[in-house]
Amino acid sequence: MINLYNATDGDNWTNNTNWDIDPNSTSDVSTWHGITTEVINGQKHVSRIDLVGNNLIGDIPDFSKLTNLYRLELAANQITGTIDVSKLPNTLQVLQLSTNKLSGSYPDLSSLTNLLHIQLSRNNLSGNISKDFFPTTIQTISLGYGSGNITGQLDFENFPDLRTLIFAETDISFVKFPSNGIMSSVFNSNTSFSLKNMQNLAYIEVPNVTGFTNLNGDYFDLGLRIVAYDQADKNAVPNIAEREALKKFFVNDNYTYASTIKNGSNDTEWLEIESINGEARVTEMHISNRNIGGNMPTEIGVFTELKHLFLPSYGLQSIAAEIGNANKLEELYLNNNSINSVPTEVYGLTNLRILNLSNNQIPTLQNGLGDLTNLEELYFNNTQVDVIPTTIGNLKKLETLEFGSTRITLLPPEIGGLTELTRLVAAPNNIASIPNEFGQLTKLTFLDFANCKISNTPAAFANLTNLETLYLNNNELQVVAGLGGFTKLRYLRLHNNRLGEDNPNFNTDLPEDMSNLVLLEELTLYSNKLTKLPVNIGNLINLEELRIESNRLTSIPSTIGSLNIYTLNLQSNSLSTLPDELTNISS
Repeated sequence: MINLYNATDGDNWTNNTNWDIDPNSTSDVSTWHGITTEVINGQKHVSRIDLVGNNLIGDIPDFSKLTNLYRLELAANQITGTIDVSKLPNTLQVLQLSTNKLSGSYPDLSSLTNLLHIQLSRNNLSGNISKDFFPTTIQTISLGYGSGNITGQLDFENFPDLRTLIFAETDISFVKFPSNGIMSSVFNSNTSFSLKNMQNLAYIEVPNVTGFTNLNGDYFDLGLRIVAYDQADKNAVPNIAEREALKKFFVNDNYTYASTIKNGSNDTEWLEIESINGEARVTEMHISNRNIGGNMPTEIGVFTELKHLFLPSYGLQSIAAEIGNANKLEELYLNNNSINSVPTEVYGLTNLRILNLSNNQIPTLQNGLGDLTNLEELYFNNTQVDVIPTTIGNLKKLETLEFGSTRITLLPPEIGGLTELTRLVAAPNNIASIPNEFGQLTKLTFLDFANCKISNTPAAFANLTNLETLYLNNNELQVVAGLGGFTKLRYLRLHNNRLGEDNPNFNTDLPEDMSNLVLLEELTLYSNKLTKLPVNIGNLINLEELRIESNRLTSIPSTIGSLNIYTLNLQSNSLSTLPDELTNISS
């Protein structure tokens, strides 16, 4: 006790009544101001020291020899230095040191196994803390409002007696409350529970209750996510850097981290969150129709776990080079913006499976495109691109390729290396020819070359026998190589071409084996120069639409009467008679 007096300038205490610091004195300690004693085993022992607001100035002395001390209350003084737990007796149940000038690391109090109430708020303590800093029997923890930097994650689920927790104005980022009746009653009552000035608090799990109407504070402004235990699918803390970066992307006053978490709704703007190494990381981001009219936020580089990014109609004019840090991206949708270039860093996103750059002002694609060897889908429709890099042949996994409405006039032979391609859309463009290597794309099921300037198809075109949809309308074609072998075709558009036009070098009529296309449902041949149809056209038993108007037909095969079509257009031909079998057509 004398050490306490000397260490804290006892002569200048506000009240030091009866404190006799003569080591030879026999005065009764229980009469000293602030001291309570108890008789244990026939001897009097100090059980409580209460010198709150008594102008104690100095460091905490060694109390470890006071083995029956239960309460140490020294709040509202000017005590300095650090807290050395080894100088505190294990018998302590109450440790009240708030509103002092203590500094250093926040102490690990777990060795004080009898501790029930700890109050260290309004000091200068710092450090990263966790539940392991406290005995599981703790009832009160007060550690906020200080000028130090206290961080960490507090999972108190298995602290059954905890009833008071004060951590305001700290940098705690995660709190999970115990599922005891005491804490549940707090959340179901009118008890005030303030979360103000918790700039880094991002996630709270509370007992399963029906509502949180009593929660107050600017928690939505902070982007705080509050969930009940039974709603907590991700037991992790949102990454703080990501949470701050998101504000740059949502750019409005109503953004909240919580409101954008995907919850099964039909909202067009949301996030997908996954627990990765104890943190809730953004793995998917959907934001559209923003029209920000500017550059992609450089904070995109913060999202190093991002796999799916959707920013269509976002108003982007450029792509931030920092996107290269988001190297786990698998899907990148930047369509319907005003982007005028693709930075080199995009070609370093080698995990990309889908890249959509359609409806932008992009003038070129670099050879780095060939480095995206995991691409399965590539879209750059309605751009200013005029050349397809020859390195496109490296994209061996590509299944879908669309580049309609560009300035492309030539297809590189390397396109034949895309042997997994099932869908190709090149319409419309000014492409005049198809390379022979195109015949290597034998897995194609959908091919659209409509509204180009193609005058012929190479012989190898006949290899595309898996085609189900073929659009070659609005070209300069006189013949289509291998047409009769496309037996899986369901939709065939050949209108507005030069089929049937006189040519001394080859026959431009439709081949007779075209009648093999028995799965065909749609056939458009109008605005050509055909004079006849295949005799066995009636074999096309699944045909629903046949348009052959605006040709030079002089007769119709009688087999046409076998068809079950809904639409038949024969107008603007040179027909003088129609076969009686037409009356057999059912529709």
